[in-house]
Amino acid sequence: MKSVAENYLAILQYQDHDAVPVLEFGYWPELVADWRAKGLLTREECDTLDHGNFYASVDPISKRLGFDVPAVEFGFSAALFPAFESKILRTLPDGSIHRLNHEGVITLEVPGATSISSEIEHLLTDRASWEKDFLPRMQWDAKRLGDNLAERIEKFNNAPDKVRRLSVGSAIGTIRNILGIVGLSYMQVDDPELLH
Repeated sequence: MKSVAENYLAILQYQDHDAVPVLEFGYWPELVADWRAKGLLTREECDTLDHGNFYASVDPISKRLGFDVPAVEFGFSAALFPAFESKILRTLPDGSIHRLNHEGVITLEVPGATSISSEIEHLLTDRASWEKDFLPRMQWDAKRLGDNLAERIEKFNNAPDKVRRLSVGSAIGTIRNILGIVGLSYMQVDDPELLH
């Protein structure tokens, strides 16, 4: 019987495997709070959660649900750097706000809503806005590697029983975030060279 790491690598190489690893993408904070309120998780378990960890085998929820991909990740931030300064542009009578977010998107935030905010407008609209406001924020900077680099490298190198994952962000996710799905769709036709 293959280990989780062996199965993972076998699948990536189109080889025979015993099982398909179970992956997860984290949990909405409201779900965790609900499970905590119902006594399904302890306060200590909730305090140690990493809501955005793709491979959260150390996450108590993942353990309870039977996720079985022990992994260690190393990567860098592929997001805009520096990010746009998040600021409130307008407050509406119902308490909703229009906010310029860290990705150059003006969003509508509704009080009490916990899902993804609605997009109103995107600062990236054409080649001029790309070159002025976005291209400089996509350049390499060693700060993208984050803090505790030596500690992270050691953890990555000293995990022989775990799947080692190199994280470089999402090739299409960052573009979708700064353009929006409609802008991304139009740019495929209007300026495929810029999209590339």
